[in-house]
Amino acid sequence: MHNKMRLLHESTPLEFDGEVAKALQSDLNLKSNVINENTVLDLDAEIQTNCDKNVYRLEGSDQKDITTISQSAADDWYKGSKIYNAETGHMTVFDDENTKMFENFVRMMYKASTKAAFGMVKNPKDDVAYVVGYYCYDKPVTNDVAKVKANVGRYCIVDDGNGKGYNDCYNQRALTRHNERRQAHSGYVPLALDKDIARAIHALLTSEDFQGTISTQDRGDYANCGQNIFTLTDQTKQSQVSLTNMASDFWYDGKQHWNIPSGVPKVGLSDSQND
Repeated sequence: MHNKMRLLHESTPLEFDGEVAKALQSDLNLKSNVINENTVLDLDAEIQTNCDKNVYRLEGSDQKDITTISQSAADDWYKGSKIYNAETGHMTVFDDENTKMFENFVRMMYKASTKAAFGMVKNPKDDVAYVVGYYCYDKPVTNDVAKVKANVGRYCIVDDGNGKGYNDCYNQRALTRHNERRQAHSGYVPLALDKDIARAIHALLTSEDFQGTISTQDRGDYANCGQNIFTLTDQTKQSQVSLTNMASDFWYDGKQHWNIPSGVPKVGLSDSQND
């Protein structure tokens, strides 16, 4: 949940910290009868120094499972994105309620934080659940505009209001990389971003029935375009695709298999290399 939301702002995925989670859940269990949004948790000094936390309170929790409660917490903490100005690092509405929303969002997105731990407890005296998220190494800073701006990026999905969006952050990065590579070859003509095609491709790639290929009849408005598709099966590296030039560089590496003067592939290539 968190990592999918972080990628929307170009924050690297968080890693789970089992030691912090164990200490957090143990303390929450001890305080289940008295817990509220202001309860001070007794975690060791290292955790307190290197981590900061979000707290979510949900009434009517008895009828909800853990996954639903966890998703509700993540959605609540993400609300601050609506009042965040990435160009300045400031929030756009100033009052106590929005300040809390803003700080929750900043902790959730903070790029320098690399690990996280979560705990949940239900107060047996009422129908209320509490979810606590800890963000660690580095500790998020919510009251320093320069650090917030450096660690919380803009929302990358550009939407025309009709649900037809595209990832502008990745498109701009890929476009820049492509033009850098093209500039190294004679007859260089820079590429420009076609936003309509970007929207169409984004819709297809994010559809539930996408099978990893785009057939000619599926292309619609971009039937006259050539296509490269980069596939990565290593799940530990998949998040890096949207945050780096991995795909663009992979495609460019094909130059070593191409005889530029003759305009034909070099001999001895396997079918997979030619593809």
